[in-house]
Amino acid sequence: MNNQLRPGWFTVVIYIAVAWNILGVLQFFAHINISEQQLIEMPVQQALLISEMPTWVNAAFAVAVIFGLLGSIAMLMGKALALPLFLVSMLGIVTQNYYSVFMSNALDVMGTAAVVVPALVFSIGLVLIWLSFSAKNKGWLE
Repeated sequence: MNNQLRPGWFTVVIYIAVAWNILGVLQFFAHINISEQQLIEMPVQQALLISEMPTWVNAAFAVAVIFGLLGSIAMLMGKALALPLFLVSMLGIVTQNYYSVFMSNALDVMGTAAVVVPALVFSIGLVLIWLSFSAKNKGWLE
């Protein structure tokens, strides 16, 4: 791969993607390590929403953020492996968001944020898939 072929904006976007996905990983670890004290300090419905979340949803969350970060790092390194990593991440995003939006009472508890945040995450995931696909086709990733 010739880094000279990659435009500057692409590199900036990749660094933003890495930062975004690091924040996602940090959010995941904060979520799974929430303390009893933190749950007690929350409104009851919000604490129940978090504490009753099924393990498979937490696993989907982990897949979404870990594979998203790996995809971003692969893209930073100029590797076409970014595309399949982002596709796996999207499976995690879709699974987690399906539960949050359609199978839980998150909308009642969290309001519109229960739809807006998942929609934003999904949209960014789609952009990263498209960007890695496009970059591979343009020869920016090998």
